[in-house]
Amino acid sequence: MCGGMFASVSPYVKISSELDALDTGFEPTLPEEAMRIFSNVEADWWIAGGWALDLVAGVTTRDHIDLDVGIFRHDLPGVWAGLSKLELHQALKGDLARMIDPHALTPDTNSIWVKEPGADKWLLELMLNDSSGTEWLYRRDHRVRVPRDRFTVDVGGLRCFRPEIQLLCKAAGLRNRDQADFDTHAPLLDNESRVWLGDALDTAHPGHPWRISPHLRVGQ
Repeated sequence: MCGGMFASVSPYVKISSELDALDTGFEPTLPEEAMRIFSNVEADWWIAGGWALDLVAGVTTRDHIDLDVGIFRHDLPGVWAGLSKLELHQALKGDLARMIDPHALTPDTNSIWVKEPGADKWLLELMLNDSSGTEWLYRRDHRVRVPRDRFTVDVGGLRCFRPEIQLLCKAAGLRNRDQADFDTHAPLLDNESRVWLGDALDTAHPGHPWRISPHLRVGQ
């Protein structure tokens, strides 16, 4: 029952599922290449998705079909300007539409795909995040929030989502790779991070199957 409920918890999950068929259209962009791609971007950005988990763990635990980069939604115009030589396409309702004005983004757009002009393959995916100004806010439930100086961790000069926060962001979809990431990375969390993730799941996704996993037991 829980699996069915969370598989359709939000429109974004549905979009991700429909667009998964295009995953093979991504270049094998590595996280360190983001430094070059974002060299003219002055706004905050950080590595997200499965790559963030592996970078923090210090080991590549699975193949990565794309590179996710997090930004704050209100910073999109600045990011747009810094990526002016690239094409940005918003993902909405299972379709990709070329963006021509960052101020005209529809409010239910949470993902933007980026590629070189005229290229067949995508470089990376921008994941839009919410903020109160001083805090990172979980998009699906703003009661879950973290100070902006604590939601990422530095790994070799790259900012990465903290593992417990990235796992929360994966909790709604429960795709095979999301479950695999939880099974691999949740046991690596320290007790404070396990408590945070458990509390966040109780708040945003009550009854989530991960909540009763032994991986979230404190002291394991």
